Parts: sequence; structure tokens; C-alpha cells
Amino acid sequence: MLDEKNVEALKTKGAEGVLLDFVNLLTNYEEMEEIEKFGNMDGGLYPLPLDQYHGMARIFQQVWKDRSPAQLEALNRQLEMIFERRPELVGTVDPTHERPAIVVDSAHGSIGVTPRTMLDILGVAILTNIKKLAMCEREGCPTPYFIKKHARQRFCSTDCADTVRGRKKKAWQDTHRDELIEKKRRERRVARQRRPQKAKGRPSSARS
Repeated sequence: MLDEKNVEALKTKGAEGVLLDFVNLLTNYEEMEEIEKFGNMDGGLYPLPLDQYHGMARIFQQVWKDRSPAQLEALNRQLEMIFERRPELVGTVDPTHERPAIVVDSAHGSIGVTPRTMLDILGVAILTNIKKLAMCEREGCPTPYFIKKHARQRFCSTDCADTVRGRKKKAWQDTHRDELIEKKRRERRVARQRRPQKAKGRPSSARS
């Protein structure tokens, strides 16, 4: 089941965008406002109870920071619970809830995930991007969790990259301030020496 905000969010920012909203917004266990803000932006995570939103976000966030075997196993267990058939959903109006998200296709010899809810969609998004999860290297970044677009990407956005480069440049300039001042003085002296000297005017001969 997807609500109207789920549908609109998926249409405008995609599953990855909603996943990033989820892990970047829900960072404080005591803040219900974070859950409300996420709901207003991207809709609900039916059938996950509101008091479990932060717990789910924490599991996802831990995998972003640490893909150790223990953390990956914790994610595996969580995704298995997300994708399995939920007895409490059987008999609801939406027939998609009467099946697990894992679908076996014997005719084509395949097993896949066919999402039923936004929660399923977020589970698929983190699973398919597991090797591209990264933390922004800008200190104090408000949205540090991001998905790499290329292997060498270190920042979540060009703004963060420009900010860090600007800080490093300023720090270098502060450290080498005296050297830079002396360099500019030398350049000015050289420039003055290279200027063509004005020819002195010859005195005009007096008329007889």
C-alpha cells in the first residue's frame, strides 16, 4: 500500500531519494518532529509503527557507517522481517499484502522482490546500493548519508566539496601568509623594473 505522498515522492525523487530523506532526517530518538517531517515530505512507512521509525533508521545508518559482518547480518535479519508475509496484513483490502515481497518465478527460474509498501521499497533501495553507501567528509554536513554516483566520490554534494576546498585553501593561506606577502612584493618589484623607461625630452633649439 502506497499513500498519495509515497507516490508523489517516488515520482519526484525516486526510491534512493526517499531513502536518503529517511536516514538523514531521523537522527534523534527523542524527536517526533523528525517523523512528522518525513511523513509530510514522503508519506508513511505502513505498516511500521511510528515508534519504530527511529529504530529502523538506526539500523540503516549503522550499515552506512560500518559494513562489518555483524552489521550486515543485522541488516539481513531486518530485511527478512520487512520482506516476509505479515499475518496482520492478510485480508486487507489491498491483495498485495496477502503475499510476501519475495516472489519466486519458476517459469523464468528467478527469485525477486516485488515491493508492496514504501518500507519494502526502502529495503530494496538499501540492498541494491549497499556497496555505494558513503558518509560525506565535510564536517558538520546536515545530510551526511549519501549514495555514491562514482567510486571516488567523497562528498554528498558539490556545495560540500566546494566548502571543504575553500576551508583547506584558507587554512593554507593562513599558514603561508608571510610567504604570500613576500611573493607579492617581489612580483611588484619585478613588474616595476620591467616597465619601459620614459625617454627624456630633448630641449628644443632656440629660434634665431
